[in-house]
Formats: sequence, structure tokens, C-alpha cells
Amino acid sequence: LTDYRLSLAASRDYLASQTALIQGKSSESIELLRTAVAKNPLPLWQRRLGFQLSREGRDAEALPLLTDVEKRHPEQCGARIDLAYLRARSATGSLVRPALATLRGFADAPRLGGDPCGRGERARAAQLSAELTLATEPTARAETRALLEKAQALALPDDVVLADAIALVWLRTGDAH
Repeated sequence: LTDYRLSLAASRDYLASQTALIQGKSSESIELLRTAVAKNPLPLWQRRLGFQLSREGRDAEALPLLTDVEKRHPEQCGARIDLAYLRARSATGSLVRPALATLRGFADAPRLGGDPCGRGERARAAQLSAELTLATEPTARAETRALLEKAQALALPDDVVLADAIALVWLRTGDAH
């Protein structure tokens, strides 16, 4: 019964963290995620925590979380996307292009076999690729637009967080889309 209560409390914290994220309360969301992960270190929750820390520029905290999830759960495509994003964002000089290419690779469905990432994760990879393309190559607007169109085509209709992220990148392109 104690394990059940702990799991239920962790689930409440996780759901509250996602609500806070949608409300734009990033710091609160991160702290609620930390609490949920401390109670129940599910890979998805650790990954979300790592990604949110990364989005807040707290890469030193994010990297060990994401690396741990990738090592323990290599099937977690989302963790690999998050790590690729973190590495591409922090790359400099000649390392930017290969790091960005790794991230872009997750946006494409495999030519053979099943899709280990799924549509939603591929949409997120396309959106993150568009964001970083625009940040690192401000004149690469056509490439950014193509990635955003791919993200929109792949995005699940009920993923409001991703839809908002896609819209923000569209705004940065200067297009009234």
C-alpha cells in the first residue's frame, strides 16, 4: 500500500508539472518534476526533466539525466533526440553542422522496418531542428520552413506544447504563418 501511495503521489507531481509547463511556469514545473523523479525515477519523467533543464539553459544539470536515460533505456528515442538537441545547441564552430544533422536524422522515418520514434517524436525532432537551424544559420529560412512544415505534418493534433513550440519558431522566421 505504501508503494501505491508513493506512486500515486509521484503521478500527481508529474501531472502538476505538466500543467505548470503549459501555464508557462517553467521553474515550478522543473521542481515538481524533480519531486516526481525522486519518488519514482521513470525514464520518461527523467527525460522530461532533463529536457526542461536544457531549455532553461541548465545544460550541466540536464546532461547527466539525459545520458543516464540513454544508457539505461537505449530504446527511448526521445532521450536520444533530447541529447542530440543539447549537443547541437552547445556545439561550436565546425561541430554545429554534424550535431544538427544527427538531430535532423530523427525527424525522418526509417526506410525499412518499424518506426522506433513514432510520429510525435519525429515531429519534435523536426521542430527542434528548425529552431536550431534558424539560430545557427539565420539566412537558412527555406530550410527552416521545410522543417517546420514537416513538424506540422507529423505533429499529433492534441500536442498543444509542440504546436506552441512550432508557432514560436514560425514567428522567429518573420513569416506570417
